Amino acid sequence: MIIKDIQLKTEFGFSRIECSVSFGESDNKAFIAVPEKYKEYLDPNCADPFLVAILLLACQRDEDIIIETGYVSLDLINNIENILIPLLAEMGCGKGKSKIIYSSVPLTPNPKKFRKLNFPGTLGVVSLGGGICQRQMTGGWKTNLPKENEKRAQGERIFATGISLGVDSFYSILKNLKGESAVSATVYIYNTTYDKIKEGIPREYTDKREEVAETLDLAFIPIMTDIDQIMNKNFEFIEYHTFHNMACVLSLRNLIKGYYLSTGYSYNEMKPSRTDTACYENYIEKALNLSDFKMICSGGEVSRIEKTDYIAQSPIVQKNLNVCFFWREKHKYLNCTQCEKCIRTVLTLDVLGKLDLFSEVFDIEYYKKNKLYFWAYLFHEAYRSHSILENKIIEEVKKRGYKIPFSVWFSFVKIIFNNQIVKIKRFINGRK
Repeated sequence: MIIKDIQLKTEFGFSRIECSVSFGESDNKAFIAVPEKYKEYLDPNCADPFLVAILLLACQRDEDIIIETGYVSLDLINNIENILIPLLAEMGCGKGKSKIIYSSVPLTPNPKKFRKLNFPGTLGVVSLGGGICQRQMTGGWKTNLPKENEKRAQGERIFATGISLGVDSFYSILKNLKGESAVSATVYIYNTTYDKIKEGIPREYTDKREEVAETLDLAFIPIMTDIDQIMNKNFEFIEYHTFHNMACVLSLRNLIKGYYLSTGYSYNEMKPSRTDTACYENYIEKALNLSDFKMICSGGEVSRIEKTDYIAQSPIVQKNLNVCFFWREKHKYLNCTQCEKCIRTVLTLDVLGKLDLFSEVFDIEYYKKNKLYFWAYLFHEAYRSHSILENKIIEEVKKRGYKIPFSVWFSFVKIIFNNQIVKIKRFINGRK
């Protein structure tokens, strides 16, 4: 696989780094775009983001990654070749033969020092670790930072984290609002295509996230990419999402020195599996521990239930928690209260005794009317897939002495019976 022709372009109000990725008989364009005001933080000479983005595909194909233009970080090359490629081979993704070949001397980038962080901001107000930047009518910025933040405002790079509005995301944000490594910005990554760059990100994806970021005095940085157009022909998104997201974050490495990646599993639950990169994010964390950039697995020290318990008392979370698979569909509430993720979250909140705090985002009455089905569904999923997340809820039920009606088991048997009927019908129809 060849990475070449890395360029920096600006149009339609967005700046992007793009390159050509060649493998087999195909020649693909890949880009990562940010609002034009972040242009100065993009480095068109650095191939690191695209190297991380296509690593999984190169390993699966047992191909070397050849960097024809730009530089690559020496520590990133070493970590990929010594940590990730052998690990991926153990998981059955290639035979571990892939190497990184570069035509120029690999370097560790020396991040630019800027006089001032010119955040586009959220609704006109941005905070850098507690201080406020007020946007002037001219579109520029007037800094009004306390003394402890002056150094950061004069060019110090920042810590950031993602903002999906889910449990893991809110935990990372709230847990890291204070201290020397406090987050100053939130990042939202949106998959699109080259011909839709000019359309930007639909407001339905950004409005609520911007609002929450502003409430917490954090900058909001939207990123667009089409990396998935190369990867999704060979993988499900869940199989490469961590590489995808970290590639986008690395494109702003001149701004972001540390990124809190919201993990879906605790360190104790992580067991390498190619079915989901979240299962081995502790290894990716080590690989992206670079001399000038750190990926930090946020939430790896606790379980999903402990995260839910931690964030549940926050009024911001109570009004904005969004875990739903189908949140874009029109519902009375922010969450449908019927999909797999909604069911899991509602049951967790119920066990914790905090469900009523979330009456603005979940249909609590619907849950109470169908409570037996909710629990039967959870037990069935735990039985069917041995899911860690479902089994952790069951463990918490036992730990807290939460009472579940015996009649749940009738619903449980009914689900199994109905599923078997569906399988039989499919088998009969398949023979016709």
